[in-house]
Amino acid sequence: MASKLAERSCRELSTLRCICRPSLPLVQPSSRRFLSATRRCEQQEDQQGADDYTLNVGRAISALQNDLPLFFDQGLADTSIYSNNIILYDPHYTGMHVEGKHVYIGVSNMLRWSLGLWFDDILFSVTKIRTYMENEEDGGDDMDGGGVTHFNAFQGFSSTLPSIIPGPSQSIELSHMSLPTSSILSSLQHNQRSLSTIPKSSDKIVRLYVRWKLEATPRTLLLLPDTSSTPSLPQNRSQYEGLFLYKFDQHGHVCEHRIESVVPSPSRRALTLHGLGSLWWRLRGALTRRRQPELGIPL
Repeated sequence: MASKLAERSCRELSTLRCICRPSLPLVQPSSRRFLSATRRCEQQEDQQGADDYTLNVGRAISALQNDLPLFFDQGLADTSIYSNNIILYDPHYTGMHVEGKHVYIGVSNMLRWSLGLWFDDILFSVTKIRTYMENEEDGGDDMDGGGVTHFNAFQGFSSTLPSIIPGPSQSIELSHMSLPTSSILSSLQHNQRSLSTIPKSSDKIVRLYVRWKLEATPRTLLLLPDTSSTPSLPQNRSQYEGLFLYKFDQHGHVCEHRIESVVPSPSRRALTLHGLGSLWWRLRGALTRRRQPELGIPL
């Protein structure tokens, strides 16, 4: 009987201890889970932003390689790679400085039209491209040295895309190269899964140099093609070489197109015609911006 009473007393004492024991706060583990989820969300957003930038830059490079050789046939086929505030700058020949995608496309169309008046059978080719990182020293038009294309800073890119993304010791030689955009996008998307670290800002490609070559036959008449059926003496084809600089904004879109060099220099008549056309598009762009509605505060 005594043992039963003792056992009952122990059981009641144990129950009393459980009731009186202070419960652990439920806020702490919930808060920890919330903070960890927030950190994961921020990391995913940073990773997504870096991946979007890389995809946009890769798509822009692919579009330029595909569009530039066909520029005089179809113009700028893909205009989504350009920023709405893109700047076209020619500091050496015409001093042209225009801003806005609408004006940029207009000046490009005007260039196609003006060169079509002077030349026939125009062949435009991209011969070399070269990229620079954000904190990398800019070599300008020195395109003959070792390449500085560092897409392989994002793991696996150089091995997956050897035709467009070389290693750090070589630049890209191109000869009428045409690489489908879908192949670059699929390869870049495939390599997103292999990224072990988020690319730093210094790993981003922010500048792209494009060396090009233009060959064309001068027209016999100023404004009309030679439609005469009589045989004529063969004409020597004119050749020009030049260098373009493209810069990318924080979203990976082309925000500046700079004409670095054209050899030999364009003629004065061509520069005058091109300057008048660019002036027209600058005035048109200014009028377009003024017509945009603005929200005012009523007095």
